[in-house]
Amino acid sequence: MSQNGNVTATFTAEQVNQLRQLLATRENQTMEEVVNRVIERGLYDLCYRTKRNKQQWAEFKEWKNAR
Repeated sequence: MSQNGNVTATFTAEQVNQLRQLLATRENQTMEEVVNRVIERGLYDLCYRTKRNKQQWAEFKEWKNAR
């Protein structure tokens, strides 16, 4: 990643096809906008899962120690 936050990504042919399918169902959006939305959603999901897994692990350890 460069200092200004730009990143270059490489997509597989299957990923490009999936992105094109998404683009076909979204009028007035560019490929860049669709890719950004996919990345935003993926980041949100991964951050949520990381936080939730940490919480569940702490709850499990607490439950196990209480036994």
